[in-house]
Amino acid sequence: MSVTVVITTGGTISSIVSPGTGYTPKLDGSALLGLGDCAADSGKSFEVLEFCNILSQDMTPVQMLELARLIKLQIERPEVDGVIVTHGTVAMEETAFLCDLLLPNIKPIVFTGAMRPSNLEDSDVGNNIRDSAIVARSASAGRLGVVVCMDKTVHSARWVRKMYTDTVDTFQSPNGGILGVVANNAFNLTYGGELPAYQLPVFALERNVHFLSVVAGMKAPLEILQNDGRLRGLVVEGFPGTGAVTPALAEVFPALIKKGVVIVLGSRSPYGRVRPSSGGVAGSYTLQEMGVILGGYLSGPKLYLLLMAALSTDHPQLHLQTVIDQCAPA
Repeated sequence: MSVTVVITTGGTISSIVSPGTGYTPKLDGSALLGLGDCAADSGKSFEVLEFCNILSQDMTPVQMLELARLIKLQIERPEVDGVIVTHGTVAMEETAFLCDLLLPNIKPIVFTGAMRPSNLEDSDVGNNIRDSAIVARSASAGRLGVVVCMDKTVHSARWVRKMYTDTVDTFQSPNGGILGVVANNAFNLTYGGELPAYQLPVFALERNVHFLSVVAGMKAPLEILQNDGRLRGLVVEGFPGTGAVTPALAEVFPALIKKGVVIVLGSRSPYGRVRPSSGGVAGSYTLQEMGVILGGYLSGPKLYLLLMAALSTDHPQLHLQTVIDQCAPA
């Protein structure tokens, strides 16, 4: 009998709204399967594993790494046909991306969550669980890498972003488009291009990485200026556009790079990519010339996880550039 493994981590999808406290995770995986009306099909069954029971703002990169290890153990079991991960929507795109970065592309791995707790009248818990089970058991989902299934749409972990604060259609893929939809109790693949594999040969993270999001007039933070030699990487989410930072921030980059710090530049814009464009003191063209790596289509938070993983390998800059290039839409 084939098995679909459901790994729960908490989040809104597992939560109940209680007066005076907001919503908190309370439901286990069996209860979620019940809400999704996911009775075992002929010859197939579900197996539930609880990884943690938190709201996803509490999720850390170390926990994401441990979750990836757990998923790897499941997809290596011959009887497992796919894995569903229930997760809070706040950090879902980050956890899904790190798992996609580290895990082999051999079986469906489907992340899902909810925007409305289960005891609200307009809850999306049941639909998302049921749709994710359909995707996890679809042969066509096995070659897509880690995906996010929400509101009947399926997205690649490399592109998906939470675009709205509280609507059920919040997850979108600005630069890649959806991979498919769930309709008539089936997963319908709509994406016609190939998704190049970009797995890193590593299951470790470098912790000494810093993240900055640029705003007008920003100066280098003290923890950057007072670098004691432990800092190994820096991700800078630049101004909206093709990549730029403030002059005050750019002027400290050469010294950091000389010390061996790897700097990666992203953009606050959800659409488009970072590319060598503006010059001057702090434009993307100038920054690339001084040794800053341009982050392509990846969001700042995903670049942050990528840099932590790449820095734990023997050739971090080579791995960085390969992944960034292969994340480009076909």
